[in-house]
Amino acid sequence: MLRWSWAGDADGDEFAQFTCAEVESADPWVLEVEAYVRSWVLRHAHHVLAHRDEEGTLVAVSAFDETVVGIPLLSPPDHPGWHLQVVAISHNHQNQRLSAEVFSGTFEAMRGLGLDRVFVTANVHGLHVVSLRACAQVGLTPWIQLDADYWILLGEVPPLPPS
Repeated sequence: MLRWSWAGDADGDEFAQFTCAEVESADPWVLEVEAYVRSWVLRHAHHVLAHRDEEGTLVAVSAFDETVVGIPLLSPPDHPGWHLQVVAISHNHQNQRLSAEVFSGTFEAMRGLGLDRVFVTANVHGLHVVSLRACAQVGLTPWIQLDADYWILLGEVPPLPPS
């Protein structure tokens, strides 16, 4: 069971050592994610989460910013939304089916900041099958091809289950 907390400067040393790839065999887009978590996320993303296990070990990092989403594409009205900057699970915790839990915590944080922001976008490399599959499992699906390599995914922040 993971718990999330807002990340800040105190997490900087742990984030600087975060690994989500085997360097020898990593694809460039995986190394890009690792570099983003290590060097950029705390300075550039507005909302950063540290996802930790029961022992307090950093297992995953997620980050998101406010955005405006225009749907439909032709003369779109503006909808307040979120843009996922990163969802990364540490190398030692991959293949443990944790992505749904990390997304769940991220969506919980989003709902806590504003229920009026329903739409979520994310940019994912078209060859990053693991990320595309994890995103699809939480309702983020390919929407617009950004360039030759990346897709913009679109989905919704799931509502809270009825209590």
